[in-house]
Amino acid sequence: MPSEKNPDQTALLDSARKKISDLSSVIGDNFFLGLPDVKFNRLPPAVAITIITTLTGGSQILFGNYGRGKTSLAEDISSLIFGVPLSVVQRAEAHGSDQAAPESYIAVPVMKDLDRIRWKPHVLLPARIFDEFNRLPERAQVHYLDGVGRGYYEYGGILLRTDKGPFFGTANWPDGGNNELIPPIKDRIDSAVVVTGVNPAQELGKGAREFNEEDIDDKEISDQMNRVLSDVTVGPGESVSEMYASLKEKMEELSSRFRVVLSNNLGLKVPKPNELAAVRKAMKEMPVSKDALGFRYFLNSEFTCPNCGEKTPEHTSCSETCHYFYEISSGSKSASDQGYAFSNLTTHVSSRVTDPTSGALHTYSAAYAWLMGDSVVEPKHIAAIMPYVLWHRVKFTERFTAANRPTTNGRNLELYLSEVLAAQILRRYEDAKPEVMNAIDALTKGDGKTLERLVRTHDHPSMWHAKNLYDALRV
Repeated sequence: MPSEKNPDQTALLDSARKKISDLSSVIGDNFFLGLPDVKFNRLPPAVAITIITTLTGGSQILFGNYGRGKTSLAEDISSLIFGVPLSVVQRAEAHGSDQAAPESYIAVPVMKDLDRIRWKPHVLLPARIFDEFNRLPERAQVHYLDGVGRGYYEYGGILLRTDKGPFFGTANWPDGGNNELIPPIKDRIDSAVVVTGVNPAQELGKGAREFNEEDIDDKEISDQMNRVLSDVTVGPGESVSEMYASLKEKMEELSSRFRVVLSNNLGLKVPKPNELAAVRKAMKEMPVSKDALGFRYFLNSEFTCPNCGEKTPEHTSCSETCHYFYEISSGSKSASDQGYAFSNLTTHVSSRVTDPTSGALHTYSAAYAWLMGDSVVEPKHIAAIMPYVLWHRVKFTERFTAANRPTTNGRNLELYLSEVLAAQILRRYEDAKPEVMNAIDALTKGDGKTLERLVRTHDHPSMWHAKNLYDALRV
């Protein structure tokens, strides 16, 4: 439940919101000139989603062509929000290759004392950036599963539990030198964006940019931070948590000096750690309207057929005896609406997307609502976020793809189809909202007669899922 507001907490959040809003504008105006989107306060979606990932401590893949600023976008946002000089962020990056091993980015033995290990800077900074992540071979991607999902890193039998900070992986489109991301990695990645080039019209009338990357660095502070990060070791019997706490204290002292540099030289105000913690807490406690709860249930009910269950590699569609299969195969659905979501997907949708308290859809839509200055999560927030937490995890049917393929090649197909799917589900929800609310109310009250009536008069999966649960609870 949201905590009661107090003046000090309100002032802290207002200060943090102003700083984050100003930094967002600086990033959008100076460091990344993508096409703006009114849904995200005219920020490019790639910028907005990357900021949300940073603030929530989520995980994200940035896809795109070479030289489009994928890595720079993650670097610049991480530097500005966490108050770490850019060159320190860059030095700590991991780099994918077919030769990469845990010693490349997690830890190495101390050569003069092989019982001790030295942690790599990559796992020690608040944000972890892995450049060309999909150049890791599949066998090496496995080593990073706990790092992406939990911030846990193990080497030589010693486990480092870091604060929940953002992970960013960049990925070029397939080129023969990179690899497919394994399904468990895709499932642990909260969100994905496509980074494209600048629209030439955006440069019209623009003079020199107010800031550039040299302005978010400081040689003296960078050198001191790098020395601190280069000497973080631990041996048998020593407390890893104490080591990590000591490191954070030293790094925060240097970060506070860097925040002063940015403020004095550039007029940029960077959030302090207590402000970032308050923001993350406020996002986590963001109220969800009754309307949004109904939409979230409606949306999640479309991901699984109430008759056939969830998709598996062996069963990628409804069985031929399912009446939902009949509706699709007979063509009774219009070309613009190919049935419910599970009829348009050949893969299941993970609970890491749909979980109502920790799933990416909830976490990111709550953060998005907070960033937009709204006081409660509404269906519009969920629908806006859904494509970015879904498209990299799922595969669409050939029928849905053929019916909704964009008329130009300028859009990523899976992301575009996810946007189409989100709009369709939202439209269906708005049309069926009274019945959905009745079904939820009837299930809560144990009103089986109303549920029986609803499944007869409204064939949406949300009615059947509610009735199936009601029947199960009666047994």
